[in-house]
Amino acid sequence: LAESDLPITGAVQSALAAPYLLDRGTSALDQVARGLAPGRTLNIPRPEGSFPVAGDERGYRIDASGYERYNDTVDAIVALPVETVASLFHRFRPMLSASYAGLGYPADKLDNTLIAALDGIIAAPIAKEPPALVSKGALWAYEDPELESASDLQRQLLRTGPDNTRRLQSWAQKLRAALLETP
Repeated sequence: LAESDLPITGAVQSALAAPYLLDRGTSALDQVARGLAPGRTLNIPRPEGSFPVAGDERGYRIDASGYERYNDTVDAIVALPVETVASLFHRFRPMLSASYAGLGYPADKLDNTLIAALDGIIAAPIAKEPPALVSKGALWAYEDPELESASDLQRQLLRTGPDNTRRLQSWAQKLRAALLETP
């Protein structure tokens, strides 16, 4: 347990160490609301190793062992106390709104964008079994057209695995409730 803080601390420090934290956070919020995965914007370290695939020419699936690659990042996110995050959002709302306006949006729509971002996470599909894949040259696509047509963010959440997705969804639901309750 003493060493369990290291990956969480490392992921959070990486995100916080890059400059323009407020602007990057606002941009990432906009990206999530639009269904994009904001990993680069937030300076979140990429998971180690390559994307694991299981199977043969008869059929391929995401290798469930690859879900563990995302544990540290998910641990870091869900370790953030939702009450503190909600309080910080309300405290820094004027600066966040100005940053949001700097992206070309009406400043007074920031709250709606935040709720839309959380709703996108909450609505992400959860695959009971590792999803089937089809080769697209050097890349993989989901065999199920519904999964393949999901947003970039939701397809990324599928790669984290059902347990990590549920943990993120639970955290997003709690944050959503805390944001709506906090003055």
